Amino acid sequence: MAVDPNWLPVEELPFVPPNSEQIALATGGGVLHLVWAQAKIIYHARRVEGAWSAPVKVAAGEQPSLAVTPDGAAYCAHANWFIGNREIYVTAFRNNKWGLPALVSRTTGHSSDPALHAGADGKLRLVWADTTPGDSVIYYAQHDGQQWPNAPLPNGKGSRPSVAASADATHVVWQDRLASSAVGAFDVLASLRSNGGEWALPHMVSDTRDLHSMLPQVAVSAAGACHAVWQEERDGLFVIRHAERWPEGWTEPADVSDPLFDARLARILPNRWGQMQVLWAEGNLLKHRVRGEKGRWLPAEVACEECVGLSELAATISDKGELHAVFTRYTNGDRHTYYAKRKAIDRQKVFLPIVTR
Repeated sequence: MAVDPNWLPVEELPFVPPNSEQIALATGGGVLHLVWAQAKIIYHARRVEGAWSAPVKVAAGEQPSLAVTPDGAAYCAHANWFIGNREIYVTAFRNNKWGLPALVSRTTGHSSDPALHAGADGKLRLVWADTTPGDSVIYYAQHDGQQWPNAPLPNGKGSRPSVAASADATHVVWQDRLASSAVGAFDVLASLRSNGGEWALPHMVSDTRDLHSMLPQVAVSAAGACHAVWQEERDGLFVIRHAERWPEGWTEPADVSDPLFDARLARILPNRWGQMQVLWAEGNLLKHRVRGEKGRWLPAEVACEECVGLSELAATISDKGELHAVFTRYTNGDRHTYYAKRKAIDRQKVFLPIVTR
């Protein structure tokens, strides 16, 4: 399959050492921020007007997650071991330098897989998995301007959380093993909290019982519509699935990728028109699809056709609507890091005829 003409040629990022991992991306204020982990150290580089800066050290740690607030400040959440326990930290990038990491989790259990989100309201929201109660449960924290008060989600047992927020509500999705599953399969669950309200009880989004549904991602459009994607096992392959939350609950999941091919690492992003753009790895391809007007999925397009062993996929959409993606793929026996960019989607305009007399 040929690469779609809306995608620019993929370029290697030579400043990222081979076999780096745990890549994260975020954009804001005309700046694309990239972080990655190498030997338990997190590094950062910026792309401004098409040029990348030299990498700088962010902090000791792993599993970074990035977010940029409307004022252009970048924040990095990450996990790090300290005195025998793994905790979650957040550090801010201001005035062209990273500050000292602030401890967020402050729990007695192991904390991992942080996911950071910056809302249009400027508030930072953070979720992670934590073993303090004995089992792995989902913790939520929101920055109040000075501190990060946190608490576990009610009945939020599981791992690999993702968070997004609208003006009216905060949404969290995660994976958990069903007690009713004979094979201990993962399923996707979700909870929401309206502004000023309490967390709702978890809702089963995937509900596939003995099939693994895992690695969910959540996103919210500018209009407040909540969407989730994940990879779901079927006949020995994984399929990318999607569901949307309506006022009465979540819709029935639908396939995004072709079920005849193995598809993984789904990422979902809202663009400036309120549409959802989904990116995923499918065999040796990097593929992309747009959920257009009235919930209609446009045909999938190829972003990269030479992606053997693609992994560590990260993506973000700029204020201009450009989609940026960074991933690793195998080249000469090592995993190298590459950058891809898609042009902004043009919303079709409707021209009304001019009637004259």
